[in-house]
Amino acid sequence: RITVESGNQMKLNVSSTKEFNETISEMRELSDEIILGMVPNFIHSFDAVHMQKVILSLEKEGIKDFWAVHDSFGVHACHIDDLRRIVKQTFVDLHKEPLEHHLKKIIDLNSDILSADFLANYKEQNILPQNHPKEWINDVLEAEFLIS
Repeated sequence: RITVESGNQMKLNVSSTKEFNETISEMRELSDEIILGMVPNFIHSFDAVHMQKVILSLEKEGIKDFWAVHDSFGVHACHIDDLRRIVKQTFVDLHKEPLEHHLKKIIDLNSDILSADFLANYKEQNILPQNHPKEWINDVLEAEFLIS
């Protein structure tokens, strides 16, 4: 059986063939849960990277007094315009590649836990980064209500 110990480490029980087979079964069930969690984790990872880029950019510009929770940011009133500019620019920098580019990276990184059928379908559909116009993303820089 799989037991999760402190620190989120998994300990596998391989004391007998029966226990080993049960452990493998549980791992397969966990793989399904991991696959189901890929999309929300994918989205959350973008939010986390964006937050990190915003915080690092604020610090680079000498702004050290801020608060951040998920996708919300706050600074002293005298730095609001800087925060708006930084949030927009880091958003554009993060999202200028098309979604297919990022999905391909996620699928490639997780190919060892994805089913052969899924991977065959993925390759058959040729889901690769397309030459999408990227100019639209720059409209974010002029967006009045992206951050308020």
